[in-house]
Parts: sequence; C-alpha cells; structure tokens
Amino acid sequence: MPEVTGDIDQRIDQALEHQRTGSLDDAEAIYQDILTTHPDHAETRHFLGLVLHQRGAHNDAVRELETAVGLAPGIGQFRFNLGLVQSAAGDFKDAAKTFKSLIDTGIDAPDLTNAYAVALRGAGELTAAEKVLTQLTAVHPAFAGGFFNLGNLMLADGRLSEAVTNFERALALSPDTAEIIRNLAAALQGLGELARAEALLDQILKSAPDDVAALNNIANIYRQNGELDAAEDALNRALTHDPNLPDAAYTLGTIRITRNDIVGGREALSAAINRRPGFTKAAWASSLALPQIYGSADERRKVRKDWLRSLNKITEADIPDNSASLSAAVDAISEILPFALAYQGEDDLEPMTAWGAHVSKIAGQAFPALAAPPSPPGRERKRIGFVSAHFRAHTICNLFRGWVEGINRDEFEVHLISTTGQGDDMTKGLAARTDRAHISPMGLRERAHQIHELECDALIYPDIGMDPRTQVLAALPLAPRQMMSWGHPVTSGLPTIDTFISSALMEPEGGARFYRENLVTLPGLSVVYDPPPRPNETAPHDYLCAQSLFKILPEQDESFAAILKQTPGRKLAFFSHPVKQVTAAFRARIASVLSGHGIDPDGTLDFIPPCNRKTFLKHMAGARVILDTFGWSGGNTSLEALAMGAPIVTLPGRFMRGRHTYAMHKMMELETLIANDANDYIDIAVQLMTDDPLYENVRERIAAHSDRLFTDPRVIPAFNDLLRSL
Repeated sequence: MPEVTGDIDQRIDQALEHQRTGSLDDAEAIYQDILTTHPDHAETRHFLGLVLHQRGAHNDAVRELETAVGLAPGIGQFRFNLGLVQSAAGDFKDAAKTFKSLIDTGIDAPDLTNAYAVALRGAGELTAAEKVLTQLTAVHPAFAGGFFNLGNLMLADGRLSEAVTNFERALALSPDTAEIIRNLAAALQGLGELARAEALLDQILKSAPDDVAALNNIANIYRQNGELDAAEDALNRALTHDPNLPDAAYTLGTIRITRNDIVGGREALSAAINRRPGFTKAAWASSLALPQIYGSADERRKVRKDWLRSLNKITEADIPDNSASLSAAVDAISEILPFALAYQGEDDLEPMTAWGAHVSKIAGQAFPALAAPPSPPGRERKRIGFVSAHFRAHTICNLFRGWVEGINRDEFEVHLISTTGQGDDMTKGLAARTDRAHISPMGLRERAHQIHELECDALIYPDIGMDPRTQVLAALPLAPRQMMSWGHPVTSGLPTIDTFISSALMEPEGGARFYRENLVTLPGLSVVYDPPPRPNETAPHDYLCAQSLFKILPEQDESFAAILKQTPGRKLAFFSHPVKQVTAAFRARIASVLSGHGIDPDGTLDFIPPCNRKTFLKHMAGARVILDTFGWSGGNTSLEALAMGAPIVTLPGRFMRGRHTYAMHKMMELETLIANDANDYIDIAVQLMTDDPLYENVRERIAAHSDRLFTDPRVIPAFNDLLRSL
C-alpha cells in the first residue's frame, strides 16, 4: 500500500464528510482525483467502492473493492465490505467465498458469520446456511441477527412455527426493531394468528406511519378479515410512498376483483407484474379472475371462453426448473383457486382436470420428499385423517362433523387436521371426539410433512376447492387412499384424489362422468346434520332467495320477474353480500329485468343486511316461500330452511351441486315442490303464495317429515362400511 500523505488524508476526510451528508457526486470526484495520481491507493479504492454501492452501481462497486482487496489483502474490513456489496449485486456465490476466506483466517465475528449465512442462502445453499446460522446462535446467543436470519430462512421454507420462535428470540435481544417485528408478523399471519400479527404491525405504524412494508402486510390482514375499505386505504398509503411496490399492487388488484371490478383489478395486477417480472401469482390472478356477478348470460359465456383459454396457457406451460420460479409457482397455487368456475353452471371436468394436473406437478416438484405416499404399518385400527380449513362454526363443519363423530372407534383411529389452526369452540368440541387433533398453527410445508409422517391409511378432505392451502395438501400423495366429499361439489381434478364421496339421492343418473375421481355414494343425503333451534322471533318475507348472490345466474332473473308479475304486491328478498359492490351489481341486473316487465324494483326488492346465523334463521323462519337457485341449489341453507318449516321451490339441475334441495324433498316425499322446468318452478311458487290450503298442507308435510333429513340411520353404517373396504 503506498504511503499516505497528509494531503490525501485530508482529502479523504473531505470525501467522507460528503458521503455522510449524501453528496455522493462530490465524494466520488475527490476519490477519482486521488486515484489519478495514486491509482494503487487501496483505501481510496475501498471508499470509492462504497460510494458506488450507495449509488446503486453495484457491479462497479465490486470491481473497486476487489482492487482494494488485491492491493491490501490483509485488511479484513475491505474483504468484508466486498462480500456485502457482492451480496447486494446478487453475486451470492462470490460473496460466500469472500466471507468464507475471512472466516478461514480464524476471525470469529457474529456479523461476519451472519453475512456468510445470508450469502449461502442467496446462493441456494439452504442446508449449509441453516447449519451456519444454527451454530452462530449457539455460539453467540446474544446476537439478534443470527436468530433473525434463521427465522427468515425458515419463513421462506414454510416452517412458520420455527420462524416465529426465532423471530421472538431476535426481538427479545433487539426490541422495537421494525424489520424483526414485520417478519414476525408475516410468520404469524401465515399461521392464521391474525390478531397478534395485526397488533405487531400497528406497533410499527404508530411510530412509522409510512412504513410501506407494514402497510402492505396489515392490508393483507384487513383483506383476510373482510375489511376491504381499511385494506385499500392502507395499500393506497403504501403506494403513495412507494409506487413501485409490487406486493401492494397485487393485493389491491385482488381486492378490486373481490369488489366485482375485474377491469380495475387487472390494471393493478398488471402494474404488479411490470414491477416484478416473473410474479406468477399476479399473472395467474389476472388471467383467472372471474366476476362475482355476471351482467348477462352472454357475458357469462364470453367470460368462460376467455377463462378457459387463459387456463390452457397456464397449464400447458412448463413447470419451472429453478428455485425462484418454482417458489413463485407454489405461492400461486397456495393462494389461487378456480372456486368461482363451478358457479357458471357448466361441466367443469376437463378444465378442473387440467388445473389439478398442473397443481399436482408443481406441488410434487416443490415437495420432493413427499412424492410417494407413506406405507402405513399394520395397526389394530386403521388410521383415518380428516383434513379441512373449516373445522369451526362453518357450513362444512355443520355438514360433515357427523362423519367424524360417527366413525366406529373400535375399528378406526380418527385424526382431525385443521389447516387454519386452533379454530373456535366447535373445533375444540370436535377435537375432543377424536383420537388426536392437529390444530396447532402451522405453515403449509410443516403441515404437509406432519400429515405424511402420520402415515394415515386414508385421508378425507370434505371440501377441496374452498381453501388454497387444502388444495396444495390434497395435490400431494400424503396417504395411500385420499378421498374428498361435496363441501365444494365439483371434481377436484387432482390425480392424487381417488374417491369422491357423494349422496345417492343428489347424484343424477350417470353422474360419475362428471368426476375425475371414482364416485361412491352414501344413502340419502350422505350426511348427518344437527337441525338448528327455531328462533323465538321471525322476520316476515313473501319470497326469499337465501343463497349467496354469486350463485344466482342471469338465466334465473326472468323467473323471478314472472313470479312477481303473477303475484302483484308481493316482495322478493335477498341476503346482501358482505361486499357492497357485489350487492349493487346484482341489484342493478335484476332491477333492469324487473323494470322490463313493468315491475317497480324499489317497491319489490328487499336486501337484508349481512347478519349472524341467529338473525339469518329468523329471516328463514319468517319466509312464506323460499326460492331455490338454478344450477347450484341450497345445501346447508336448505336444511336450515326446512328445519324452520319453510317451503322451498326447487328446479333440479344437471349436476349434483344443483340437486341438493331436490334430494331433501325426495326424502320428505315433497315432490310437489320439485319443478320440471322454469315454467313449472314459477307455477309452484305462485301457487304457494296464493293458495292458502295448499300452502298449509305443504307446511304440515314438512313438519311431519323433516326429521328424515336429520335422523337418517343408514348414513353412518354405510360410511363405516366404506372405510372398511379400504
């Protein structure tokens, strides 16, 4: 290293002051001037490299720092900073070599070891990185950075509960560190502990209200909680401060789609893709977006055609062969479902089979250790696992908990597996009726390995298609036999699911042709359902359509209009969607149809505000006539309505999902409420409204026969027989 003169020292001090105050041009000019006469001055090369790094010229910075290290190989700080800049430039393999060369000199510095582990992780050497960080936290238990980066590694690997433990250790050592708090909140959010995650993010935003990462993350929590206005406000604040934030643009796009704004949603998603090339989740969300409400039958047909074309592009693409792209694809299948496709009322076997094959390929490539099902040991009792996100106060639990509770425990060992954590009192009650419940919060990767290690003889998924995490689990061969049921009554399309358990009464003739899975049926409705108690009060309605608004296809609007036309003065009520824009879109559509028939929508339509189940039942009990939906009839809702004694007019559809209420009426011998076509549907509804003797007779028959829906003694024995056949 050349001799340093006082003049050079003074000029370096001046340059450092410029660096400190942000005058990087002035600092660089001084360093460049020094190097014109002293090109081998290592310290100047080092500081120039740092200036270039500050300016974002990482490759130029690396060259200057490499020169500095070559001129003064014994100065460890030069080499350490070279490694940091190499990491910043994305040259993780070179950075790891640089850090390792320093460690090999015998230096035991936690910052150095931590930086080495970060470089290893960036280079894709995850096992080595975890080993280095584990040793670091053991040798330096007071160093927060080691626990923080170990938590980051586990967060990226989907080991969320382990990530939380390490973030909590880091936060205890370095309280109030925003970066640690943010990542701890992200891990908790992934585990479903939304309240705790929200409290942590609020803590950050109180002291730093413009923290864009915290704003984006809390917006996701608001979105999951259905607080869309609060979510959009947080995202707009984040994008105001950082317009190039792709995650915020993505979340904003999904919210707009939820609000039935497909055009606005795609605009935001397009912005996200532009800001992050290879943003698979955003690209798929844009391509596969479907309206909540269709404006017309023609629109529905056009949307379906475009959607199928988009699906083909996705499923025909090669599965990514690099870790970053594969991780992006896993993110996509962990959040995106073709849930709304089945509400178009068409045969979905072909598209769902294409989707299922693609999801399974991605999941298999991402979880290579789970590529083959386990081989369960011989047991006195076969082990049966039930997997769902909805073992709580939810329609799915209402429908299928009877299976869990009714299994012959002398023959079968029952495991309850919740993909959403602890749940509620219903979860706890159901868990108490099993041999073991796996309801601790857990990340997707952890849960998949846990289920595989259980070595179940069979897994039963009541509701594939309703939760993306369940979709990914079901796409893996986690047991030798994997079955699903009709919580979302359409084929999963997954090659890993071998059996679809359905209702003998609900399935149409030849119904097996609509499933990729082997169709088996149980007697009657196939479920054991506890009827809800009748409310003490009722909320009177003339006609009530109690289904979600997105179930109601444009083709049914004319039937509603015809019924109201023939019963002037009567009103038709619907339950509002929790998202006001969805309700507004539906109201506008049906109002236009009614107006076309000379019916005043304002005086005829009622929209009941979103309500709890107790209030919902009051409305059901007070309805004179309940109008079932075409294509996808009421299931849980119809059972509740019939428990209230309310007559339901139904028109059975082509598929099982359009024949739930039909099956209930068949069990009660109420064929008079089953229509043959739309005109018959209209006639039955009008007769129930205008013919009091007929109406009272129907009510009496419901009261006399509805217990058949809730006390079918054939279901559980048949279910046990099915399990014995495995």
